[in-house]
Amino acid sequence: IPPLDLPLETVGNLPLIRPLAVLDWKFYNGEPARVLIQWEGLFPEDATWEEYQDIRDTYPEFNLEDK
Repeated sequence: IPPLDLPLETVGNLPLIRPLAVLDWKFYNGEPARVLIQWEGLFPEDATWEEYQDIRDTYPEFNLEDK
């Protein structure tokens, strides 16, 4: 397995990662509540469930509606 490239951007000493793709959705009362996010530079199996609104607020340039 080839090694992962290190991110070029950091905050403090932590890498700054961005969402790459939405792999799945969880809905509550017909509204998106949580999204399974694949992160740039990470393997798909490292995807995490995140609050839909947190992703919208933190990454406004990431278009969730097309995913």
